[in-house]
Amino acid sequence: MTSWTAPTLAQTGPIRRIRRLQTESWALVGIALVGTVGLAVISFILSFDAMLIVASWSHAAPAWRWCVPASIDGGIVVYSVIGYVRRGRGETARFADFMLAFLTTVSFLANASAAWAAGDPSHWTTWAGTAVAALPPIGVFAATHASASIAIAKRGPCQVQVEDQTDVDVAPPLDQRITVDQPRPEIIAEQLAATSEVDTTEDRDRMIEELTAAGMSQRAIATRTGASKSTVARTQDRLHLVRTTSESTPDSTARPPGPLQSSLVGQ
Repeated sequence: MTSWTAPTLAQTGPIRRIRRLQTESWALVGIALVGTVGLAVISFILSFDAMLIVASWSHAAPAWRWCVPASIDGGIVVYSVIGYVRRGRGETARFADFMLAFLTTVSFLANASAAWAAGDPSHWTTWAGTAVAALPPIGVFAATHASASIAIAKRGPCQVQVEDQTDVDVAPPLDQRITVDQPRPEIIAEQLAATSEVDTTEDRDRMIEELTAAGMSQRAIATRTGASKSTVARTQDRLHLVRTTSESTPDSTARPPGPLQSSLVGQ
């Protein structure tokens, strides 16, 4: 491998940039399309007289013989445009290509026949003239297909060029994504109960009483209800005092026994 140093590069002189043709330029495509149209016009002019001669062989009226070259060469133009449109839509253009090839063959044979009939078959110039007269329709047919191949882009998946791939966030494949277990409903209920605020004092006292009966500590009850530990202790003492008082006090709402009940008890 040859190693290039700074002095060596300095001796070689300035580096020349090679200018290359931009093949995706619309200017080149436009030149091809304009050239195709020009070839079609030239072919029509050259074929017009030959078509008139062939039309006279069909005994067509002299005033309407011009319709023969107009219909054949005009059909070539029409089916060429149809082929462009269908290829641009991504559709098949087989019928348009078939008709284009058929009309091109008719124009080719008409030009060759008119040139052959006008010359001497025994002389080589007749053969050369016949070949040259038959070339324009073939040239237009080839130019039409060639220009369509470069003017119409192939349909396919959209390709996006990214200059800096480090700035692009790409989602990982499905099999490489992290699977997170969803919490169970009972755990969610516990969390909601632990973080819920008690609306009234009665609800808080009732919850403290239920949690005390369940055997929970004051710290756990304070965490569950959102109250302080001292508030839980005072509430427990008050509830204990109320429960003790209610158990030791007789029921004052009980009705005294009536005379009938007393007599029955005495018996």
